[in-house]
Amino acid sequence: MNLSLDMIFKRILRESWDRRRLVVFLFIFTALLFLLLAWLWPRVYTSSSTVLIDEQNILRPLMEGTAVTTAVSDRSKRARQVVFSRASMARILDSEDWFGGVKPTPVERERKIEKIKRKTSFTNAGKNLLRISYKDESPERALHVAQLMTDIFIDTSLKNKQTESGDAYNFIDKQVKDYHQKLKNAESVLKDFHSLNMDSRPGSQAEVNVKITNLRSRGENYRLDILAEESRVKSITTELSSGASKTASNARIKQLQDRIVILKNKLDELKLNYLDTYPDIIQLNEQISDLNNQIRKEKNSKVKKIDLNSSDISNDPIFTELRSQLSAARTRILSLKSQEKATTILLEKEQKRMERINAVDAELSELTRDYKVNQDIYQRLLKQREQAHISMEIDLEKQGLTIKIQERATLPISPKGLRFAHIIFAGLVLSLLIPTGIVFGLSLIDQKIRDEQTIKDKLGLPVLASVYYVITPDERKSHYYSISCIFLSVVTVWSIYGYAIWLRLQG
Repeated sequence: MNLSLDMIFKRILRESWDRRRLVVFLFIFTALLFLLLAWLWPRVYTSSSTVLIDEQNILRPLMEGTAVTTAVSDRSKRARQVVFSRASMARILDSEDWFGGVKPTPVERERKIEKIKRKTSFTNAGKNLLRISYKDESPERALHVAQLMTDIFIDTSLKNKQTESGDAYNFIDKQVKDYHQKLKNAESVLKDFHSLNMDSRPGSQAEVNVKITNLRSRGENYRLDILAEESRVKSITTELSSGASKTASNARIKQLQDRIVILKNKLDELKLNYLDTYPDIIQLNEQISDLNNQIRKEKNSKVKKIDLNSSDISNDPIFTELRSQLSAARTRILSLKSQEKATTILLEKEQKRMERINAVDAELSELTRDYKVNQDIYQRLLKQREQAHISMEIDLEKQGLTIKIQERATLPISPKGLRFAHIIFAGLVLSLLIPTGIVFGLSLIDQKIRDEQTIKDKLGLPVLASVYYVITPDERKSHYYSISCIFLSVVTVWSIYGYAIWLRLQG
């Protein structure tokens, strides 16, 4: 059933009148209950102080680039940790008579500490501003505890700042000593390393490279000379064993041509890796040119043929010369092979020396790198130690941390939070609303038919007419009496409210 506001208002008036005794009882009970609650409600006074804090962590600027420092937490959290510490709470308990002169038990002390914590609040009042508040039934105690908490926070923060800067200096000083010892050890290792490895001197690698190149070139020359001499021996041996009549001039030409072929092969190999201006290439070109000149001279000279079957071949000077050349060639081959072997031994020795130099250089580079790293860190730590020493001196003079009372706590005059006036006003309003609301609710619960609208809505029957209740003279007198009682009850309750308000204003 939908009721309009006008119908709701009329029903509330009618139901309140019909249940006037219940309404009056609920009105008196609710009003007196709120009055009693307002009278007994404790008055809570809050005292607050505002602290200006401008702080920086000592280790962060000092250790920047060397170590990572932890971030500073928010001011209210740090203040809560400082003030709510065991030492600070013990100091607060000892400053006031919290237990009425009776020595408390440990459990009572813990309960009182928890109660004090619940009455204390820390808030960030703005940039670099912290507000410390404490509420209590006694304004003097609220003021005293707020001031004491503020002093505890400031004193502890300054001491912590001094301790922090001192710890920072001690930490950096310890690191300086450690790295100084590391630097001395690195210097000693480098010194011993140079003493044990003479090949580690600068320029050794280039010197060995030059020696290896020269030895390889010398070995190649020896091998070429051996091939040339072996070819010469083969040619002379063939000439002597075949008994062919050859001239010494042809043998020399053949030797020279073989020598040219060998030199050209070597020249072609060098041209694959070097330019024509390379010294060995120039030298080979000159040797080939000289051999060609000798061949041309031999061809222009007269050749004398030798008959090996003649009786006087052994006395032939050419044959004798060939045998002499063969013996000399064989002797030279032995000499060249011996020199080649010695060159190979020297080359292997220099190659092993190069490998040792490379290993020494790699180890030396690692040792030098460690030494430079330790030296750089040591120099930076020396500078940071001086900064830490200055910071420590500043904090000892209480100049490193700007922390002061921006607004000192004052004696609270008016209580904070839910007060007597609030409850009195709520009692005056709710003492009228609660009874009428209950009566209206009861009217919605029961099944009585109170007007023609209910018949139309619920039963769906048309209403032709309605007859209103007619009040008799005796009932009218009774109504006047009820109205007088209700009015008297309201006046009495409001008078009691007024008297209570007057008493509270008088203190």
